[in-house]
Amino acid sequence: MAKIHVYKFREIDEVSLFLEGGVLGANIAQPREGPPGVMGLVGLTLTMLVPAGTCTFVAGADPNGLLTFGEIHTQIQAAIATLRVRQLSGRLVFVEVTPTTGASVQAGAAASLLGFDSAANTTGKVFGSPFIAVPVVPYFMQAYSTNDNVHVIYTFELPP
Repeated sequence: MAKIHVYKFREIDEVSLFLEGGVLGANIAQPREGPPGVMGLVGLTLTMLVPAGTCTFVAGADPNGLLTFGEIHTQIQAAIATLRVRQLSGRLVFVEVTPTTGASVQAGAAASLLGFDSAANTTGKVFGSPFIAVPVVPYFMQAYSTNDNVHVIYTFELPP
């Protein structure tokens, strides 16, 4: 049975990405340790279930194997043209170019280094509009912003 869910976000862009089925990964701009970028990706393969495709990372400009966001972005976009790769407050974001079901990252070593779950697939969900004759679950019901700049949305969706 479908239920109402409530989500809170700090940025309006995050609300849009969430409703479009985008998934958020690691903060590449300001990692916990070291320079901006990701170490250890070279030679690993990122597998996207939706949109379907793979990207095997190759060495970038850094002789120690660090890949910057720009290099990660370029390599993934070249391998999977139907996936939009961007950053939101430094965090890596994957979203379908034309949102249909939601981006889905297969669990694995490359996914883990990029900030996604290493044991389970990370999957977004596209939310439809309630303003059609017969809304299809899942759909968003309401959105508003609070005085402390928190964005709140209500959705109607099936339980996991």
